[in-house]
Amino acid sequence: MLSRSQIKKFADEKIDSGRHHLAQFQERFSVNPLMAFEYSDNAIRGSAEVEVGLYLINLLDNATTDEAFLEIMTDRALTGAQFPERSTSVTSNLAKTYVTAVWAELAKKAFDRKRFSR
Repeated sequence: MLSRSQIKKFADEKIDSGRHHLAQFQERFSVNPLMAFEYSDNAIRGSAEVEVGLYLINLLDNATTDEAFLEIMTDRALTGAQFPERSTSVTSNLAKTYVTAVWAELAKKAFDRKRFSR
């Protein structure tokens, strides 16, 4: 299992990365809005990283148990994979896919660590 400090580090890195991607998009948008959307994939992923990162910080602040962290990570990753979004909005579907990917990345880190720490 990942320690709380490792989860905090992961969350902080995702928030920083996401905000960086969003700032790049905002800068491109201010120069040429149409051209900015050609690079919007990173902004959408950045939004997902920030959302998950802030959610994790909230969980840490509310003293969630290690078991609860593992259950939440696994549930979010597997549910997102099992029931992918099917909205008429392509952008919304992509955003939800990226949220699932961030949860899966964290769950993989937790399970890899758990498997190799025996």
